[in-house]
Amino acid sequence: MTEESPRLIQELFARQFDYLPKVESPEQRKGPLGIVNLFALASHMLTAMSGTLAIVSVDRFGANRAGCDAGLNDQVHRLVDLSVQTSASLTRLIGVVMVALQSEQITSPSAAERESIQEVMTTGYIYIESLNAVSLETTNMARWRGVWGRNVGRPLRAAQSTQTNDPEGDKARHSVRTLTAQIMELGLRAELYDGTWSMN
Repeated sequence: MTEESPRLIQELFARQFDYLPKVESPEQRKGPLGIVNLFALASHMLTAMSGTLAIVSVDRFGANRAGCDAGLNDQVHRLVDLSVQTSASLTRLIGVVMVALQSEQITSPSAAERESIQEVMTTGYIYIESLNAVSLETTNMARWRGVWGRNVGRPLRAAQSTQTNDPEGDKARHSVRTLTAQIMELGLRAELYDGTWSMN
């Protein structure tokens, strides 16, 4: 980490924020670029988790409809599970980066470099707190709505996907499937970090 790293991270982040970062190569998962890509994944996960929260919160879209539609109920339950798991994986990964940065900060002889590292760490902790907060709100709402948790009951009616005229249900199922696919992709990219991070 150098005094120029925060500026580099900000510039890279501005270019990569609007789409999922590529992290296939080791070079894309370490150093300043690795931090940028990880923070970008966290940003996308916050957006996706907010979508999950909306689905389990909105009447006649998530909770109420899922409560009487077996197929959608299963999809929403899986979406919440996947959202929570992926968010937790990213939170742990950012935590690993924070520990590594803290070690560098302690051993750095340069006050300017220590300050630069602190700037990056502050951003990382904001992501951790935000992911944890949205995840908690999502699970609380999903439990309250009865679409997630140990005591979730099965809907009384069969899946409405078998009905020929259910545009609202079709829209709900499509939204849940799309969001699930996006979160799965985020999870796969997070797994490429293999739970580790290196500055060099």
